[in-house]
Amino acid sequence: MKQEGIEARPIHGEWISCWYKNKRFMYLGCKKKFFVCEVLHADGDWSNRIRISTKKEWEDILKSEIHPACHRIAHGSQPGTVSDDSGVS
Repeated sequence: MKQEGIEARPIHGEWISCWYKNKRFMYLGCKKKFFVCEVLHADGDWSNRIRISTKKEWEDILKSEIHPACHRIAHGSQPGTVSDDSGVS
């Protein structure tokens, strides 16, 4: 993701926030055998937690959620957030 300009910032515990062009658009939570992500949608709402266990699931989420969110940010149609990372539970 770093090659695509996405910056990962640790929050606390196992949580990481992901930023693109200085806008937070995704959270990742890591576990031993899977991880979860929440992606910011165009309407400003966060997705439900998406559990990812396989490379195929990750590639599907990249294609369906993450790349579109970055595209919206790049073209100014994604709200993004610039506040602190205290929203993760």
